[in-house]
Amino acid sequence: MLVRSTVIFLALTFGIAWGLPALYVALVPDVRDALIGLGIVHFLSTFGPAIGGIAAAASCGRETMQRHFAFLTRFAVGWRWYAATVAMIAAMYVAAEILKRANGGSPLYGLWSLWALLLFVPLIGDQGALEELGFRGWLLPSMQRAFSPNLAALIVGVIWFLFHYTILLPGFPIMSPRLPRWDYVAAFFVQILALSFILTVLFNASGGSVPLVFVAHWLINVAIKVPAYSGHWAIWPGTMLLVAVVVVLLGRRSLTDPGKLTTP
Repeated sequence: MLVRSTVIFLALTFGIAWGLPALYVALVPDVRDALIGLGIVHFLSTFGPAIGGIAAAASCGRETMQRHFAFLTRFAVGWRWYAATVAMIAAMYVAAEILKRANGGSPLYGLWSLWALLLFVPLIGDQGALEELGFRGWLLPSMQRAFSPNLAALIVGVIWFLFHYTILLPGFPIMSPRLPRWDYVAAFFVQILALSFILTVLFNASGGSVPLVFVAHWLINVAIKVPAYSGHWAIWPGTMLLVAVVVVLLGRRSLTDPGKLTTP
């Protein structure tokens, strides 16, 4: 059953996330003249993991479906978890500033951008966090049924990385002017794996709260848009890796204690 549900999840997730943009590029004569439409298609494609997760859970029966939705609706994990998540993103911001200045980068808006981020973040939207409905809402708990949390975090991280890389396919040069910058690809891979371990710790330690990891993912995506992260391509992955080491050390029970595992 685990194999079948995983195949359903991956087929729908990648079928929607890769298929919709590919179909759009194939049907539209000149994508450069229809960027708004391409943006809408990419927005719709972010729902792939959520749809895949629901379908995979449904294929396992009512009880699994109920547990899946319990993960998706576990908001009440205590305000301290949400406060700690905001503090973690703030720490990432400060660490990025330090790394950037050590690399000779200009301070730009410095720490003022941090306060602007925290003040105006409710006004900034980022659809990328919708991925959590599937990747942490379904795939991570499923992988933890068969593997240790450490290995599950690694597997989910690799799949999550591949999910993002429609922009590296030959049909999408307009979405990736850096193509084929493999240093950027490697840096993004490190970033995704580090974030996978961070979110695994948050998910397990909070008893399986998708809303919590959604907030973490959303804030990180918003933070990437803040000027502090511009500059050298390694600043953001380096920051993420440093924070991941700290989070894993502090939350190692969530990666080793069977009592902390969350499975569907």
